[in-house]
Amino acid sequence: PAELWAGATRAPIILRIEQPFGRVSMPGDRLLINHTGTIAPDGEVFDRDSPAIPVVVGAGQGGPALDEGLLGLALEEELRLVVPPGLGPGYDHAPGSPGEKFNGRTIWLDVKVRQLG
Repeated sequence: PAELWAGATRAPIILRIEQPFGRVSMPGDRLLINHTGTIAPDGEVFDRDSPAIPVVVGAGQGGPALDEGLLGLALEEELRLVVPPGLGPGYDHAPGSPGEKFNGRTIWLDVKVRQLG
């Protein structure tokens, strides 16, 4: 239910689509990922990458929730990260700024690992 996702406030919730198989990511690993960022619960997409983008696990490139979510992922694994306000890359924006829509909002990050190494 949307209320569950919109009410997350303490830590990211990691929903694995399938269990990892083979080698999994560790801090410092370089990944290529596809991701879609959505504002919950209305479903407004705010970010979608194509082609895949490079990230380093644990480097803080997408906020603390993404760092936590990228740990232990296998090649081609998919997950949904439910990121409460304050843990994502966009929060505490000034009124009237383009990022204001993120203030106090939960976001979903759907991630798929394309390359691990």
